[in-house]
Amino acid sequence: MSTGQSDIAAVSTAEGLPPTGNPRTRGVVGRYAVYAALADVSLTGGIWMLYLQHRGFSLGQIGLAEAAFHLAPVVFELPSGSFADVLGRKWSLAIGPALAAVAMLLMLRVDSVWLMVVAMFINGSAYAFRSGAGQAYLYDTLKADGRSGIFTKIMGRLFSLMYLIIALTTWLGGVMAERSFAWPYALGAAIAIFAAVWAALLPEPARERSEHRSIVRTIGEATVVLRTHPELRGLTAFGTALATAMTLISLYSQVIYADRGLDTGTIGFIIGIVFLFTASGTWLAARISGRVSFARWAAPTVLLVAILGVCMARLPFVVLIPLYFLTEFVLGVLETMFSNRFNQDTPSEQRATVLSIQGFLFSLTMIWAFPLFGFAAERIGWTLPFVVSGGVLIAAWMFWLSQTRLSRPPRSQAA
Repeated sequence: MSTGQSDIAAVSTAEGLPPTGNPRTRGVVGRYAVYAALADVSLTGGIWMLYLQHRGFSLGQIGLAEAAFHLAPVVFELPSGSFADVLGRKWSLAIGPALAAVAMLLMLRVDSVWLMVVAMFINGSAYAFRSGAGQAYLYDTLKADGRSGIFTKIMGRLFSLMYLIIALTTWLGGVMAERSFAWPYALGAAIAIFAAVWAALLPEPARERSEHRSIVRTIGEATVVLRTHPELRGLTAFGTALATAMTLISLYSQVIYADRGLDTGTIGFIIGIVFLFTASGTWLAARISGRVSFARWAAPTVLLVAILGVCMARLPFVVLIPLYFLTEFVLGVLETMFSNRFNQDTPSEQRATVLSIQGFLFSLTMIWAFPLFGFAAERIGWTLPFVVSGGVLIAAWMFWLSQTRLSRPPRSQAA
């Protein structure tokens, strides 16, 4: 192993990633971990809604901007996933942070609704190019080394790293925003550009490829995979509903906390601590998944998310904040279990595209759910919108359970 590879392996070990069989694979995983750390910097994640309110935009206008963010994945999610499958995972990973940098620089100059909408659309495009490609890159890297069995453990460590980075940088962004909102946006753009360059230098993992593949054909094959795999179909619906419910909670919590008298720095600190609990859940996911099944862990997670949403604007902080922390810990465990279960059942040739379908459906939902949620909250309060969101989540979880039963062979065949 070269000196550079030794340094990379040391980075991987320092981050707590479990060892892989091949030293080269270990080096690639370490290099990908560095990319993930750079790309997951979230200096603006805890303050962007407050920033737009500071610039004079209403909740309805901000909801329109968030809808534009999610319109981009509706347009690009499936093509970007197929782009990763056909032309290469690393190029999709590189385009994501490059677009994020452009979006942050535009946000620095935002002075109209239309510029805000354009910036958020570009930021949504960045999300689309990263969505699915990262997991597909890691899974195929391990699979090429015959080590796909440790995907859950490594993905859990990477999720932990991601949430630790998000926690620290969210808090730091809140502190910087108290001096000037320009600081987190400018620094975030610089880091995103560095992440794009780093991704372009990653090696492309060896994987199964069909000759003469096209993006349109790959999308068609991915939809066939979902049609013929009931559990994947159920997981996609459940994952979409869960992501939507938690996104509504996490984004509107900024406004709820501000309405209840908290300053920007305190809000950034709370959101940062929330991500620390998510990180601890992802770190322990491999150990917990060996003792508790995905189905048994999903049930209390769904109930906690539904209860948290309904109580966001009502409970005193001394009860609400610990409940939020507990929910995020449980979600961290479930996220890692979910990722492993989804990747195990998905063919390599369409993996990034199939993973992107869930992102596509999530964004399609958020286009109308986020502005409608804000519109309703301004007129009837927060409770009823969160009750509806929780009810949809429970329905999606029950749909996944029904699809899981369809995937089981009849008892005579099993015997």
